[in-house]
Amino acid sequence: MGSPKFNNDGCYMTSYSAPSFKDPGGFSITICDADGWMYSEDGMLNECNMSLNEDGSFDARFGDCGDVENHLPTAEGW
Repeated sequence: MGSPKFNNDGCYMTSYSAPSFKDPGGFSITICDADGWMYSEDGMLNECNMSLNEDGSFDARFGDCGDVENHLPTAEGW
């Protein structure tokens, strides 16, 4: 999965089905800057720090969204 290529000037939300995995495996969404580096320790959402919906899916929010669950701050060129 690649960058959504959105601007860095708003709040974007998308819903995902949590992928299945076998212990000790996992999954993550990681936000990187234009140079391909993770620029913030808050830039990763994974099974250890996310809140799931009742159906097992999760909503990820990208950008300037304030204090919300499953938030990933973005950088210019993310």
